[in-house]
Amino acid sequence: MNVPLPGQHLQRSVHPAGEEIAAVDTAELTRMVAELVEQVDAISASVGGEVDAARLTQQADLLERAHDVLTQALERLDRA
Repeated sequence: MNVPLPGQHLQRSVHPAGEEIAAVDTAELTRMVAELVEQVDAISASVGGEVDAARLTQQADLLERAHDVLTQALERLDRA
């Protein structure tokens, strides 16, 4: 009988087609998102309280990238 081990589902999964899918590296995911959010904060700090459309666009782009990173991680987990 094949008994799963605790935490085994967090390491690697095998797709029904038989191919291995790497688990999501939460430390790397956290680092990537934190780096993008830090860039957003740096832009905010550089303009002070002023509204700057170009910098606001930069911030929106960075936040969209962070969203994409998280969405891709969730998609990988769904496929696992």
